[in-house]
Amino acid sequence: MTRIRSIVVLLATALVTTACGTAGNAPPTEECRTVAHELGSACVPEDPQRIVTLDSVTVLPTLLDLDVPVAGALRVYPAGDPFPDYLDDADTRGIELVGTMQEIDLEQVAALQPDLIIGTALTVGPVQAELERIAPTVAVRFAVYEPDWDADIRLIGTTVGREQGVEEQLTRLAAEAERTREQLAAVESPTLTRVDVYQGAPLYYSFGCTWIGDVLGSAGVRQPDGQRSECTPGDVQSALNPISLEEVSVLDAGAIVAYQQQDSDATLGTSPLAELERSPLWQDLDAVRGRAVFVLGDAWGLGGSVPAAERVLADLRTEVFTG
Repeated sequence: MTRIRSIVVLLATALVTTACGTAGNAPPTEECRTVAHELGSACVPEDPQRIVTLDSVTVLPTLLDLDVPVAGALRVYPAGDPFPDYLDDADTRGIELVGTMQEIDLEQVAALQPDLIIGTALTVGPVQAELERIAPTVAVRFAVYEPDWDADIRLIGTTVGREQGVEEQLTRLAAEAERTREQLAAVESPTLTRVDVYQGAPLYYSFGCTWIGDVLGSAGVRQPDGQRSECTPGDVQSALNPISLEEVSVLDAGAIVAYQQQDSDATLGTSPLAELERSPLWQDLDAVRGRAVFVLGDAWGLGGSVPAAERVLADLRTEVFTG
């Protein structure tokens, strides 16, 4: 299967083999602050005005929500829409593309003359030295597989001098989670399976060490008892649970959610669950018979930020558990 919905799986698998770098920085500006990060430390400008972000899942949404100027960013899709669909087009207009999340165009990064570069250990690690010759560079974790992802949001806020803004983001999100939990109170023990089909094989995600699990848990949504929810934070493989077509019954829940990538018209016309939909065992699931299977937007597959979490919570209220 060549679907870009597998991008998070591919990127995260690559993260397992990304080596941690050591501290080393571009020549500091006249006034800067030292920030410790995943791959060392960097002396960052007090008020950065030309940021290039090498992560469009956590860093870019966070910076845009903080109203911080972004000069360049990576595509999340090789073709079609370059950014996750939960980002407003008006907010991303004018941002220059500097490659994809699989391949960074270092010449384009340099051409933008950034005063700060922020990415993940996944994207920064392999080219850290080259990036640090261009501008101070900060790396956060790949938050999709971190239940304490708010620590990465706070690091981004510290890096750009917007600590209070990040706390306001998280406070806003907590209120949305409580609102969602209250609305879902009428649903008896709401359960949900986050499912994908990767290279022809179905899999589900453990909630215990993932961003999506933390967001859903904050709203009182839990993983079905028959699934393995525990996993090791940062260990991608422990969060992914491949199953055979003969084991699809383990996917059954109050709701099943997959996500629809936005990379091309051809993809949009194809169900991400096509492999499963051909299985009689899939058709026999309570969630399928009860029309509780949902194919939703990028927040469910490319989420790792407060704006994405707010979209997930809104989907729970308006799409998934409408009662």
